[in-house]
Formats: sequence, structure tokens, C-alpha cells
Amino acid sequence: MTALIIQALGSTGLFASRAFVPAFAAALFLRFGDRAPLLGPIVEGMGLLKGGVVPGWFTSDVALIVLGALAALEIAANKSPDARAMLNKLDKYVKPGMAALTFMGVAGVKDAAFIEKTIGLAHDLGGGPVGGGMLVLAAGGTIASLLTAAMAAVSAVGTFVIAAVRSAILGVFFDADPDDDVGIQKLFSWASDIWATFGVFFLILFPFIMIGLVVIVTGLIAGLRWWVNRKEEKSRVACGTCNTLMYRCAMACGSCRSPNPNVCDVGLLGQSDTDDPADMESQPRQLAEARRCPLCATRLTERDVHQACTVCGTQPFADPAFAQRYERDIAKRLPLVLGVGALLSAIPIVGLIPGVIYYRMALVAPFRRYLPWRKSFFAKWAIRLVLFLLIAVQWIPAVGIVTVPAMALISFLTYRGLFRGEVGAATAS
Repeated sequence: MTALIIQALGSTGLFASRAFVPAFAAALFLRFGDRAPLLGPIVEGMGLLKGGVVPGWFTSDVALIVLGALAALEIAANKSPDARAMLNKLDKYVKPGMAALTFMGVAGVKDAAFIEKTIGLAHDLGGGPVGGGMLVLAAGGTIASLLTAAMAAVSAVGTFVIAAVRSAILGVFFDADPDDDVGIQKLFSWASDIWATFGVFFLILFPFIMIGLVVIVTGLIAGLRWWVNRKEEKSRVACGTCNTLMYRCAMACGSCRSPNPNVCDVGLLGQSDTDDPADMESQPRQLAEARRCPLCATRLTERDVHQACTVCGTQPFADPAFAQRYERDIAKRLPLVLGVGALLSAIPIVGLIPGVIYYRMALVAPFRRYLPWRKSFFAKWAIRLVLFLLIAVQWIPAVGIVTVPAMALISFLTYRGLFRGEVGAATAS
């Protein structure tokens, strides 16, 4: 029973990161763990895997092929910001099912050992392999199945909770940097792949170590979420008219639309920057750039110019004049971005990365935040092909100085055009 509980609790931390990668790793371990060059002696010494004990339904050739293909797709998809944002909304529902399924596959090894012991016990009591022994075997199998099902449910529920917390934390970074120009999302992605793959071996071989790791990592994630939420919620103030709490960076209350007397600026991650007062003329567009409602500062959840705020009903780009001013604000940055890009581009290779991050954050992200991924997918890859050609000559001093500015200008014009098309379609409808 203790082993089942440890197995269930330990698996929650793995499947909260990935759905199919840990399942594939567990299936491989159960199928070939006793033959692995390094793991084999450990597995054999523990007596964990023996012939005829491994559950065939989970480690069959078909299961391994399917799980391997799904794991490869999952890893590849998580390297794309667009696919990663979409998975972030869906995987908290897929992961609990895979956690329960994998737990049942791994626990099948322990179930078989349990039933094997009950047969020996029945034989020692004089029942023999037939008769009383079969009754004890049936009872043992029933108990083992019930325990496995109960612990599988524990694993699924725990995975759902941790995955939801993880999704909320990553959602903050997705909203602030949808193109992953800074690279934080990619860092999380690679760390999750490594954790989900090798954590399975710790879970099966060293379960107590795994429990400790899960507790530490979950605590860090929960603590980060608490800090982000607390910081934002603590900054909210009561409306002087209706007493509804509103964000400090909001222009007005979302309930009664009474003006906010002390509007603060918008921070780098789209949060209320309580230390700086806002520029009242540009504040609505700064909120929209952070994908927040221009009136009440509620976060907008969709990459779509058609959406309305869920609190006050404001549609940011329903007004063509607002959309034009939004464009002009971004376009005003172009001379500075091109100048800084030229300076960085003059540094062969090394200057390329900060230059690309800078122009994407300043010129591309404000438009892409409102473009559905299907609208920008082909444009993004066409631009990447052009950028690849430009990067190939960036190391040449005389030519390379225009690399980053050219990349910035091409990207700006492309995404502004797509944004205009979406705004025009929204206005026409």
C-alpha cells in the first residue's frame, strides 16, 4: 500500500510537466529496464522486473510505437510558442488521464508480485494451488485492482491540480512575451522535457527521492503563483463610487466606469507598476499592448482583435481611430529600433541575438498578441526564411550592419499588415 501511495504522489510532478514523455519513458523502462547497460544491474538487484510480470498492455510494441510518436510530437510542439500556448490550455485535461494510465501500467508490476505472494500464502495454509489458493488469488487480485484504481485516481487528481497551477504561471509569460523573444518559455520547455524523461527512473527506482523533488518543485511553482497573484491583487484599490476592486493601472472601474483618480503605469510583464504614474493619453494603448482591457485593465485571454473584455464589455479595436493610434505608437519606435539594431548588427554573431530580441519585443509582439496563430503561421515561417538568408551574411562587416535593421523592418511591415487586415475585418463585421 505504501509503495502505491508513493508511486501515485510521485507521478503527479512528472505528468504536470508533460503528458506523453513520462508515459513513454515508463513503458520503455518496464519493457527493457532489466537489459539496460547501467540500469540493468540496479533493476536486477531490486528484483523489480521479472519475466512474465511486466504488463503487456502497456509495454506492447503497438503501445511503445504510439507513445513514442506522441512523445516526439509533444516535445516538438512545445518548441513552438504558438503550439505551446495552445497546449498550455489543453494539456491540464490530457495529463491527468495519462498519469492514471501510466500509474496502472507501472503498478501492474507490483500487483503481480502481490498476487504471487498470496498464492504462496494460500499454499502455506494448506489450500494448494487449486481451491483455497484460487480463492485467495481472486481476493488478492480484487484488492490489488481496487488499490490500483484508487491510487490512479489520486495520481490523476494531483496531476490536474499541479498542471493547473503550472498553466497559470506559464500563462503570465505567454501573455507578456507570446513570441518567446526573451527565451524564458523555451528554457521552461527544455527543463520540462528533461524532468519528465529522467524523473520516471527516479520515481520507479528511488521513489522517496522523487517525492522530495516533487514537493520542492511544486512548492516553488505554487509559491511563484502566489507571489504573482498577491502582487497584482494587493495593488487593486476600491472604486470610490461602487466600492468594486479595480486594478491600479485601470483607466476606470469595470463595473460603474467611474474614472480611476490615480492611474499607475504598466510594467514590463503587463502588471500594475505602482511606483510610476501613467501617461493618461497613451495609457489605454499601453494596456492594449499588454493585452489588457484599455478601460478596466482586465487581462484579455484571446489572440483576436474581435474580443470584448469579460468585465466591462469594451472591444479595444472596434474603434478604427483607436487601432490607428495604436499602430502609430508602435511605428514611432521604428527609428530608435533600427538605430540600435544597426549598432548591434555591427557586432558579428554576438550582436544578433539581443538585436532580434529587442526588435521583436518592440515592433512585432504588440501586433502578434492579437493575431490568431493560423493567421501568422505562414508569415512567420516566410519571414524566418528571409531572416536565415540575412543571418548568413551578418558576419560580413560592411554588409552585416544592415542585417538586424532589415529583419526588424521586414517583420514590422509584415505583422502590421496582418494586424490591419484583422482590424479591417473586425470593423467590417
